[in-house]
Amino acid sequence: MKHKWFLIILLSSVLWLPSCGVTIPPKAQDGVLNLRHWNFATAGTVGLDGKWEFYWEQLLTPEQFEQSTQPEMTGFIKAPEPWNGYEIAGEPLEGQGYATYRLKVLLPPDLDLLALKIPEFETAYVLYANGEIVGTNGIVGRDKSSMHPKWKPQVTRPIPATPELEIVLQISNFYHKKGGAGQQIRLGTQEQIIQLRERNLNFEFLLFGGLSIMSLYHIGIYSLRSKDRSPLYFGIACFLMALRVLATGEYYITTIYPNLSWVWIVRLNYLAFALTVPFFAMFSHVLFPDEIPAWTLYVLQIAAIVFSGLVIFTPAIIFTYALPPYQVFSILAFIYYIVLIFQAALHHRKSSAIFLSGFLVLFLATTNDILNNNNIIRTGFIGPTGIFIFIFVQAFMLARRFSRAFTQVEILSEELEERVAIRTSELSSSNQQLIQLNAQLQQEILKRQGIEAALIKAKKEAESHALAAQAASKAKSTFLANMSHELRTPLNAILGFAQIMARNPSIPQEEQSNLDTIQRSGEHLLNLINQVLDLSKIDAGKAAFTPTNFDLYHLLDDMENRFKLRVAGKPIEIRFSKDSDVPQYIRTDAVKLRQALTQLLDNAFKFTEEGYIALRVTMQPYISPGTQPTANALIDSQEREAAPQCVLHFEIEDTGPGIAAEEHATLFETFVQTKAGQTLQEGTGLGLPLSRRLIALMKGDFRFNSIVGQGTTFEFDIPVMILNSADIQATQLVYPDITETAVKKTKTFSEEHLIKSLAGMPAEWVMRLEQAALLLDAHQIREVTRQIQETHPDLAQTITQLTEEFKYRKILNFIKESKL
Repeated sequence: MKHKWFLIILLSSVLWLPSCGVTIPPKAQDGVLNLRHWNFATAGTVGLDGKWEFYWEQLLTPEQFEQSTQPEMTGFIKAPEPWNGYEIAGEPLEGQGYATYRLKVLLPPDLDLLALKIPEFETAYVLYANGEIVGTNGIVGRDKSSMHPKWKPQVTRPIPATPELEIVLQISNFYHKKGGAGQQIRLGTQEQIIQLRERNLNFEFLLFGGLSIMSLYHIGIYSLRSKDRSPLYFGIACFLMALRVLATGEYYITTIYPNLSWVWIVRLNYLAFALTVPFFAMFSHVLFPDEIPAWTLYVLQIAAIVFSGLVIFTPAIIFTYALPPYQVFSILAFIYYIVLIFQAALHHRKSSAIFLSGFLVLFLATTNDILNNNNIIRTGFIGPTGIFIFIFVQAFMLARRFSRAFTQVEILSEELEERVAIRTSELSSSNQQLIQLNAQLQQEILKRQGIEAALIKAKKEAESHALAAQAASKAKSTFLANMSHELRTPLNAILGFAQIMARNPSIPQEEQSNLDTIQRSGEHLLNLINQVLDLSKIDAGKAAFTPTNFDLYHLLDDMENRFKLRVAGKPIEIRFSKDSDVPQYIRTDAVKLRQALTQLLDNAFKFTEEGYIALRVTMQPYISPGTQPTANALIDSQEREAAPQCVLHFEIEDTGPGIAAEEHATLFETFVQTKAGQTLQEGTGLGLPLSRRLIALMKGDFRFNSIVGQGTTFEFDIPVMILNSADIQATQLVYPDITETAVKKTKTFSEEHLIKSLAGMPAEWVMRLEQAALLLDAHQIREVTRQIQETHPDLAQTITQLTEEFKYRKILNFIKESKL
């Protein structure tokens, strides 16, 4: 019990660890921020916090500050904070209105290019730096009819460093309850600001992907077992949190849907928060029904419905005022639920302590963000971190449940095997008795007709028991097939996200190594699951021989290209050969043939350190049933009349360590590895059994020979029908396993060609592309590349591909080299 409470305290304290060794940034005083002694290289970016010049109900430009008659300053205002409550002549300001902020920044020498990271302001602004517009959002106006609200954090274009940087910020708001510069502007070098933006986006992508996977996974679990509603409620809550991730922080939803109105972004943000509260409550109630009363659910549901109705049916100027009361109500509800779950932990409810730790972290993070949003504290927003920890805790709970379930399945499986073994022994003993009785009956058949009837009955019972044992074995195989499929779905998602993260150049080398380990381990586990699934399908009788017409040469060439890529950089030679009389177009099960060859070549690749791996294909004449055919070389009579037949002979040879003679007997048993496999820690013991069964389904004959220290040769014969090119449809020449990545690589420019193409483009077009890449604006990049889609399709496709992979820095480097 002690370690559970330690886990609670540890996870809770993570959110409030003190920042050790962090340089305290200076604050602006009387509209001037002195950064003469600020080292951007070591201290990083700096927030433009402090006292700014404030000009209420004035929209001023930098030129007006250079005139002899200076504008009349209202006073100094603290930033970042809304102007709500700022007193002018003893009267506090409301959220609606317009004003100008002004700040002078004294910079250190020897700086190159600077940039600003601008958050969302309520609710439209224009920002000047040294007299030039470097950032806009929405349309600034002096009344509601002349302005247009918008939320979209952005990075400014490069700003040349000067000894003194003048920043002028025009803001207007007539749509939101809060107005002014309520969020922090950060100043740094161009590289630092771009990296800051990329880190924020990467974390939000990771959080959105994790929440989406958890949502789909739990809803899928509920669809398979609808009696337990906890996965449904938790999946919906994860979905709502994933939507809110898109509508907060970097507001990536504005990149996906650039034409989405400001008011609907706000509504989506508020609705996701409002509906998450009752769904978390329902999830908690299902887990701990004895501690959490049902009436609390009704109260939270009614409150969420009322607040959601205000958000949907009233303008933003009204429903934004309703958010703080609902936030206070949610905090009180969270506190009450923490007390109830704490009671469940005291009663030793299953997983209650672990759930409480995650729930407490989520509550503290949410409370911190609510207080930050209302300018009560200034500790920064840590809601996404709290959500990530909470999801991790829930995943840990789920893993424990699955572990217990698998343990129970293993126990039941062992009991079933023991019962089958006992029953089989009993059947064997009964058969021996039947043989003895049968001998006696032959001598006294006329005298013991009654005993004969009893023996017949006993024999029928023995056959019934044998069928029952066979059905139990088939049920076990079906269960393994279904479970392998369910495990493969989330594993594919994990591999996909690991690949996306691995493409990010800003991730440290140590984390890149960890991502490589995750990907290699995931691919190994996915291969194991696929092999178990295929074996289970065959054992369960769900895999059948499905002949198709296809191009054998194309299949062999494709496999040769694949394995040549795998051995690149290794002292291994790939030798693929086929006799001239081997037919190009044949009919057999192409999927199973490809799978069997892949398994055997993979096996050779794992155990061959140097030398060669060879695949040879030869043709043998078809042996008619009237002669001495092999048992597996026969072709159905109807197929034999349709086309000429032949037998294809395949040999896969490697120069690996070979297989000892004492291991030959167990080579095709599942999960049995050779000594070489155990030494090299390669293989799973499933590849060869799977290959043998696939070849058997194709009516083939499989055999091997091996010499220790020299290598191994696997060979098999399969009967096929010879076809003409007219029998092959165009669609059957395309193989589904040619990946999209491979296709893209064939179409992508070389770097030299790309730089030459950019150098030949109009300067105005290149400048627009460079600005869009600096701002990390994927939508604008698509707009720019769309202009050259018809004239330069390859260049447009390559830039679009780099954008989809978030390689903005690479686009900037190519543009820079094209100008040299």
